[in-house]
Amino acid sequence: MPFAFSIIDAHHKTIVVLGSFVITIAGWWVWQFFLSGAYSTGEVTPYAVKNGFTDVFGPDLAWWVTLILVVTALATAEVAYRAVKRNIAATGLWKGSRRSKNAEELDVEVWQEMEKDPAVQEILRSQAALAHG
Repeated sequence: MPFAFSIIDAHHKTIVVLGSFVITIAGWWVWQFFLSGAYSTGEVTPYAVKNGFTDVFGPDLAWWVTLILVVTALATAEVAYRAVKRNIAATGLWKGSRRSKNAEELDVEVWQEMEKDPAVQEILRSQAALAHG
């Protein structure tokens, strides 16, 4: 899902962005068909992998409708979140957002405010120690 929105967020919509999007979506379909054929029928697993995409859930209209509804709901929530965030930044309702010219600068401001909080500093230090240790 994040990559689908990256094509919307791309400042310059070029053939490279479109090509990456198409390759990603096509890659998902190829991967599904690969998994469908790669598993043997003798394996006992809790997942319907063998021919699942082509015979089990693939032909099921209810599965596809559910998938489309879930993806649409998530996309709508993401677009609504971004719209609210940009409106908050534009109207200056966020504490300290009068300096922000756009929503992306608001993210920087929020992180700068969070980094001043001692509790957040401790969490960031512990996460950095885990990453480097």
